[in-house]
Amino acid sequence: MDMDLQQAAEQEAQEQAREQPENQPQEPAEPQSMAEAMFGETESDAAAGAEAGAADAETPAEGVADDPAAPAEAKDDDLTAPDGLGEKASARFQALANEVKEWRAKDAEYRAMAETVQEFRTLAQESCNNSEEVVQLFDYARAVKTGDFDKVEQYLHRQIMQFEALSGRRIQPDLLGQYPDIVQRMENLGLDAESAHELARNRWQQQQQQAYLQQQQAAQQAQWQQQQAEEAAQLQRQQVFDQAVQDVNELSRKFAKTDVLWPEHEPKVLAFARSQLPNVPPEQWVFALQSFYDGLKQAAAVRQNVPPLRGGAPAGGQAEPQNLQEAMFGGV
Repeated sequence: MDMDLQQAAEQEAQEQAREQPENQPQEPAEPQSMAEAMFGETESDAAAGAEAGAADAETPAEGVADDPAAPAEAKDDDLTAPDGLGEKASARFQALANEVKEWRAKDAEYRAMAETVQEFRTLAQESCNNSEEVVQLFDYARAVKTGDFDKVEQYLHRQIMQFEALSGRRIQPDLLGQYPDIVQRMENLGLDAESAHELARNRWQQQQQQAYLQQQQAAQQAQWQQQQAEEAAQLQRQQVFDQAVQDVNELSRKFAKTDVLWPEHEPKVLAFARSQLPNVPPEQWVFALQSFYDGLKQAAAVRQNVPPLRGGAPAGGQAEPQNLQEAMFGGV
């Protein structure tokens, strides 16, 4: 019986070993600076990222404040595989996570399409009485675009009659009346009506083309200005981020040189940075770290000044700050 149990245990151990990845992940190296501990990069990496520009900026490590220059995208934090899964279970989890990501992307696309359809439906309901009028309006627009002026004339004729019947007013379009100089040439120079109408027609078309080109140029100029403003804002955010990383490194070196208890305080400061700095603007990182560090030193000083405990006496000392609020305001 003992031999059977031993063989079964050995077989189970072999199966578990086969399910584990061949190359076990190695323990990460200890960080050499505050920036490396917070952002997973060395100072040389940070400098290289700054030289490469905002497009190639270094990204903070998991659990740390993201690069503010990066676009705000939805994060699939709930699709991260939990620790301790075997090779098969991890592969299955990843396949399911990929399917969920695809469905989420499609859902966002469908929602955008539904919003567009709803906007068009509202516009049609506010502008037309029924679906037939919507179809006629699109037929008219298509005829104008394709140059089917017979259909355009029919549509406008119906609309003019409807306008006169509903308003009691008459419409008398006068293309020549828009160009007095052509009318004057007819009266003084004997220009015939057909030629005058053709001149007015060509001039109107030229004016429409010029107006269209001006609109296009204005739209392009506005788009270019918006792009320039976005690039400038992104560059400014990146500069603020890089400066904050540099300031944090300098602050950590200052702590290491001036505080004999820094080896004891450093893990707590790093834990605070990872958990709290993602919610703090980069320009306030140094102030937040300094405030938390000052709270640690004050708590340590209180512990050193507390007299030894006697039997029945209440415990003394002050708890270490657990967050930025306690470090800055003493838990008030």
